[in-house]
Amino acid sequence: MSSNFSQEMDKAMAETFGEVCFLDCIPSSQNLQEGVGQVLFIRVFEPFSGFIEMYLPLEIKKLTIENIHQETWTDILPRKIDDTLLEIMNILAGKFLANLTENSSNYRIGLPQILFEQQAPGVDAKVHLFHYDIEDHLAGVRLVIQGDRHARTGG
Repeated sequence: MSSNFSQEMDKAMAETFGEVCFLDCIPSSQNLQEGVGQVLFIRVFEPFSGFIEMYLPLEIKKLTIENIHQETWTDILPRKIDDTLLEIMNILAGKFLANLTENSSNYRIGLPQILFEQQAPGVDAKVHLFHYDIEDHLAGVRLVIQGDRHARTGG
């Protein structure tokens, strides 16, 4: 299993946003400001216990939804917007974990959710933050590996 979380997340973000959303996504040295609103969340059970959160400002959500559905944001039902964003989170997590486990299917994840605040990482958690430029807008991903199982991943 790869232990380079940054490299694997960068690859998963570029693939997800490039192939699914038709948007350029590159790592950024700028940090996303707090208070971006909704949090896209998915729990990871294997190969580690933890979760992934993605923070997309409204501008990126609009570009993503309009590119995928080929409709204007205001013409799309809110439930369809949420479902699309949740599917993007699911695809991102799957690509990241497939990259991390060297394309094996040895990973288990929960259902993606939309939350309205970050989850507490826990006292013994290891937190990795990643920042991205998506079409000149900042996005962020937070990977949280809980407990002593993060030692097995080399992370």
